[in-house]
Amino acid sequence: MMRHVAANTLSADPPVLLVCVSRAARACSIIAKTRAFSVNVLAEDQFHVAQVFAGASPEVRFSHGAWEMQRGLPILARSAASFLCDVIDTKVAGTHMMFFGGVVSVTAGRGGVLLYRGGAYGAFNGLPAHA
Repeated sequence: MMRHVAANTLSADPPVLLVCVSRAARACSIIAKTRAFSVNVLAEDQFHVAQVFAGASPEVRFSHGAWEMQRGLPILARSAASFLCDVIDTKVAGTHMMFFGGVVSVTAGRGGVLLYRGGAYGAFNGLPAHA
């Protein structure tokens, strides 16, 4: 896992995620070689994991949080959601590689999602229901 540059839903049917990774990042060559990646959406109480991934070496990153391997991919326990994807296509876009991932499995957690904006962390717990 790395702090991604961008991850987006590309298609709902079939489910496809788009992940954009710097071509200089170690993760780029790993994803290209293994043809698979995981996306872990951090829960609101997992800001410490985000902070570690922001600056620590790969060896240190996985010493924080409860990690398990599924299909050889790192999954963070108690995350808001986790996606396992097989690479179905790639495209170079300047300094980045775009990986198109067919979603193989999804695990949905509970609680709010951790957000980062303007140099600060926050949580999103959904919008209030309208009467």
